[in-house]
Amino acid sequence: MTDNTKQPNNNNDNLVPDPSILTDLEAHARSIASNLDMTLRDLRGSLHGMSDLTSESMQVFNNIVTSTCDQVDSAIRSTYAMLAKAEEFSESMNGMQNIFQQIKDVKQLLNDFELKLTSNIGQQK
Repeated sequence: MTDNTKQPNNNNDNLVPDPSILTDLEAHARSIASNLDMTLRDLRGSLHGMSDLTSESMQVFNNIVTSTCDQVDSAIRSTYAMLAKAEEFSESMNGMQNIFQQIKDVKQLLNDFELKLTSNIGQQK
């Protein structure tokens, strides 16, 4: 039994870490911390670049929407102006209907006058 009691004491003595292992472990921890720091810097730079691109894209989108709205507004104004001109033209054409009727009446009078004139000339002979 004395051997069993000594064995745990030997295990406790073996649990003391080797100083070179601690130094290696510390070097690896520093290396990992340095790599993590560099990765976080790269990530921050990438995120900053993505934010800049997103901001520029939103500005371009805003400019496009504003320009499109301006052009649509201009097209609507032009359409209303064209409709107003078409209405004016239509109203002026109503006056043409009266003139056409007057021309028709004058033509009928001339035809009647010509008939009377030719019938009078025929009666005089």
